[in-house]
Amino acid sequence: IIGFTWEYLCNILTKLEYWAYWSDYFKSTCVKVLLFKILNIFTVFLVKRIEFQADEDNVCQLEELATQFFILLGFNTSATVANMIFVACFTDQNEERSPDGWREFILSQEYVELVYRQFLVHLGFLLAPMMALFAVMATILEYGCDKYRLLRICHKPKATKSSFRGVLAFYFFLSALFVMFSFPNGAVFVLAGSFGLADSDTCFIYQ
Repeated sequence: IIGFTWEYLCNILTKLEYWAYWSDYFKSTCVKVLLFKILNIFTVFLVKRIEFQADEDNVCQLEELATQFFILLGFNTSATVANMIFVACFTDQNEERSPDGWREFILSQEYVELVYRQFLVHLGFLLAPMMALFAVMATILEYGCDKYRLLRICHKPKATKSSFRGVLAFYFFLSALFVMFSFPNGAVFVLAGSFGLADSDTCFIYQ
């Protein structure tokens, strides 16, 4: 709910910026949405970190974190399916077209979902290797939904000279840095086996 609310607010904020081109509008919106999604994951990590420090029994939180990653991936995939059903059943196919209309296939939004899903998978894989298998299944399902929405539900996309290749490459590079070095559950800390505590023997996932 918080994610959907933030996306709505991002669109309002970007409209207030009065971009000259729709491509710049979508890029600006994507930056806001993606950064929020990534920071939201960091919040989950920090809450678990606080719980870990306050737990007198010294119980590791890695298993609980792994479960949350599976739930996040499930919600992410469910949102794609729900969006397709909503657009197909509750929007008017003959309504006047607009660049950000419900029946427009906005490629920049798909890029955000792609980067965010890969971010979840890369972080979650460190906690639960089976995450990769679920990610493949989710990707196949989302590909089918997006393909059906593009070909059967949405209006035919208009030709554009704008390219998101540079932005997409930057997003993936930034995502990789976060996966490696985000404290306390980036790859560097988890593979060290200590949930950010180098002298703890309670959270080793690779003995």
